[in-house]
Amino acid sequence: MLEKCEGCGERILAGGITHDGVRYCRESCMEFNLHPGFCQSCLEATEEKTAGNLETLNGIGTVMYGRSDPCPECGSVVRRVWVVFVYIPVFPLSRYRVIDSEKHWFYSRKIRTTPK
Repeated sequence: MLEKCEGCGERILAGGITHDGVRYCRESCMEFNLHPGFCQSCLEATEEKTAGNLETLNGIGTVMYGRSDPCPECGSVVRRVWVVFVYIPVFPLSRYRVIDSEKHWFYSRKIRTTPK
């Protein structure tokens, strides 16, 4: 019988990741289950504005690229939203602190440009 992922509930088809005897389908599910939200320092360094729905159509639109400055407490990373043309980054928009939750889903908070 195929086991269910503790993070998202999907069936684990092959392999999977184990942490303390609990099985997950992918690393992002495990990370979100272990760190389900932003820590206090990340909340203070960000605004309550999300990246919203990032979409591309025929390679034109907005996407997130990069992963930097991982937080040791909540597991979030800094990513930048870019405008793309034919999937090539044209110019950056904003930076966000991001936590992946499930496949193709994430939580984001805009990084403050001025100190609180």
